[in-house]
Amino acid sequence: QYCGGINDDLTCRLLPFVFANSDLALLECTDSVLRVWNLVNDTETLVTRPAVTSVVTNGDFSASGGWTLTATGTGAVATISGGVLTLASPATGGLAQAKRSVSIVETGTEHAFRIVVTRGPVYFRCGSTDGDDDIIGETLIDTGTHSLAFTNAAVTVYIQLENREAQSRIVDSITFEAAGVMELPTTWVEADLSLLRYDQSGDVVFVACGGQQQRRIERRSTRSWSYVLYKSGDGPFA
Repeated sequence: QYCGGINDDLTCRLLPFVFANSDLALLECTDSVLRVWNLVNDTETLVTRPAVTSVVTNGDFSASGGWTLTATGTGAVATISGGVLTLASPATGGLAQAKRSVSIVETGTEHAFRIVVTRGPVYFRCGSTDGDDDIIGETLIDTGTHSLAFTNAAVTVYIQLENREAQSRIVDSITFEAAGVMELPTTWVEADLSLLRYDQSGDVVFVACGGQQQRRIERRSTRSWSYVLYKSGDGPFA
């Protein structure tokens, strides 16, 4: 059956996402863009975002107003400068943290944070009170672009970005998604699409492409997805 059109009718590569017989999606890859079709009532439906007017003030890190920056431990750093957030925590048991409150205008309407991480991973959480994670549970977000959805009746939510490792981490921005189809930028241009090789493990699709570092497409919920670098922490070894 016809479910909808491919992004601008461009050349496309569809990657299957199969978590279970009744838990399916299609990953639509076109020139430099990833979109997601969820199976809803036996019909594939694009993941879209509603229009909202809520704003993460200084979410582009052009200024530090409204952000609370904490750095504990020798050499720890939590700074906003040059349009980015930098977090580092060299000392054992230390941390570097940035948090703020965010006003929600359309309560009860789905919102989605769009988080761009330049050098990850960092821990992210969102709660109805400062330091809580009852809205978006604490999760590790790596280098790439993340679209994390939530629906909550709270007028104010609290977001937190944190690093507990010695390496310096950099976050480019955290904003609310604009209305329309969720689109994540990819490194695969049209000529790369036939070269994609993929395999799935749980909620993660691992994708390789000739001449590029491998990527991970991560499903965090049916409405929340990420496109990030794949970095092997231990092997494989020959």
